Amino acid sequence: MYWSWVRARGTGLVNPDLSPEIFQAMKRRIVASQSLHALAAALCMIDTRLSIAAIVLLRLNYALAPRITSKG
Repeated sequence: MYWSWVRARGTGLVNPDLSPEIFQAMKRRIVASQSLHALAAALCMIDTRLSIAAIVLLRLNYALAPRITSKG
C-alpha cells in the first residue's frame, strides 16, 4: 500500500496541488496502520481470540474514527 501511494504520486495519479504535508501524513498513516495490523496478527501466537479482537478494533477505529481538523 505504501509503495502504491508513493508510485501514484510519482506517476502523476495524485493531484499535483496536494501539499507535501498531506502526502507525508498519508505515508505515516499507511505505515502506522500496516504496523498495527502486523502486531495484531502476531497476537495469534498468544491467543487467536485476542488477535481477532485487535484486528476488529483496528478496523472499527479506521472506519468510525472522527476526522481531526485543525482550526485556523
